[in-house]
Amino acid sequence: MIEVVIIRQTDQQFSKIKISGHANSAPHGQDLVCAAVSAIGVGTLNALAESQNIHIINQEGLIDIRVLNGLTNQETIILETMIIQLKTIQNSHAKFIKIIERKEK
Repeated sequence: MIEVVIIRQTDQQFSKIKISGHANSAPHGQDLVCAAVSAIGVGTLNALAESQNIHIINQEGLIDIRVLNGLTNQETIILETMIIQLKTIQNSHAKFIKIIERKEK
C-alpha cells in the first residue's frame, strides 16, 4: 500500500509530506495506481525544483518533502494541487493508497 503522510503546522502551512510504499495493485510494470502516484509526485518535484524552501528526497518507493523555510504562495498551491490529485486516486483506489493528515506536534 502507498502511504501519504501530510504534516501541517497549526496555521495549516505544510511542514512535511512523505509518500512511501508500493500500491501492489497489479504486477510490476502494470500497476497503474503506482504509476499515477509516481507521476503526480515526480511532476510536483519538477515544479518545485528551483525552490530553496524545501529539502527533497526522491528514491525508489519514497518521496520525502520537508519545508525548510516558509513556502511561497506558488509553492503552497503546487503542494495543495498534489494533495488533491492524490486524494482523487484514493477515492477510486482506497485499497492501495492511504492518506494521513496530521498537525505538527
